[in-house]
Amino acid sequence: AIGLAVLRQKRRFALTSLKSLFISVAGIVFVVIFSKTKVNSAVTLSVAYMVSMLLFCILTMVYTAKYGKLRLVKPTVNAEIRATVRMILPLIVSYGITRTTMMIGKIISSFLGNGAVSQLTYAHNLYAVVSAIFITNLSTILLTDFNELVSQKKNFAVVQKIRSVMPAMTMVLIPITVVSIVCGKDIVRIVYERGSFSNNDTVLVANVLAVYALNFIPAMIQSIYNQILYANNDTKTPMWIAIVSIVVNFSVSMLLINVIGLPGVAGGTMVASVIASILCRIAIKRYFPKFNGCYSLRFLGCSTVATIVCVIAALLVKTLHLSAFFAFVVTTLACFTAFLITLLLLKEKCAIDFLETLTKLFKKMMKRKA
Repeated sequence: AIGLAVLRQKRRFALTSLKSLFISVAGIVFVVIFSKTKVNSAVTLSVAYMVSMLLFCILTMVYTAKYGKLRLVKPTVNAEIRATVRMILPLIVSYGITRTTMMIGKIISSFLGNGAVSQLTYAHNLYAVVSAIFITNLSTILLTDFNELVSQKKNFAVVQKIRSVMPAMTMVLIPITVVSIVCGKDIVRIVYERGSFSNNDTVLVANVLAVYALNFIPAMIQSIYNQILYANNDTKTPMWIAIVSIVVNFSVSMLLINVIGLPGVAGGTMVASVIASILCRIAIKRYFPKFNGCYSLRFLGCSTVATIVCVIAALLVKTLHLSAFFAFVVTTLACFTAFLITLLLLKEKCAIDFLETLTKLFKKMMKRKA
């Protein structure tokens, strides 16, 4: 944590952005390698997490070596440190509650019989890969940007950044959500189905993943809103929202598992994220009274139409009865293409800007090769 803080202060986001992704991928690789052994799945997952954390710790130490060495010093307490501690304590509680959410999910799933905890963890690891790439990375970078804009009192620029970033991220996450739901079995089969991992396990994990996928966009919105609050030195509001979120998560999960079983745990997480996002949006109005939301009505309408087209494209690919890998690849390409083309035909500004950005990047790459 100290090493990552140093890298963020130096604006070196490459490694800090990859923490969750590195741990998730390393954990999955470890599970895949040892899936053919007779070791209990829960033990394998626990060891995989410890190994991935140790590897990332070593990588962080190597990466931060040029900025100085960590060493023990005599602790001192002054007014600045006291003020920092007062601000950090609510942040520690918030992050602690966030981490506790998954533990509560595992406790609830343990009432559903053998294998439920492992199945929930397998699904959450796949969810965490997308979350790490598109949500955690974005939040890390945006916090620095928001800090600079808030310190310069450029409130209008903050609002404009929110209204540009969130629609762009939504355009990426909607096709990913559709792919995760429609191709859930294919994804799980590619990553996990080997050794003692049966087809029945694949179906169960895919069902949980489908519900987790519905949380991509709410989690993204909540994460960005939290960064805005942190940039305004407000760590207490996210803490109270996190407390409300965990209560909602537990209550909804307990209710849903009696209706839909294990996917209900993921459903509780999704509902909690939605409510947390709404509470964060209300809190942001204190600092940005002119903020009226991150999406325009036109964008919501165009996105709804594009999502329907995206789902139809995914279902059409499923009728081809391809192998798991090719089904996943083709469905992903079809969903992104159908979604983007539909938005372009509807002349949605965000899609046009996105395409122009890609075109500029492609031209720069071509110039460098030349």
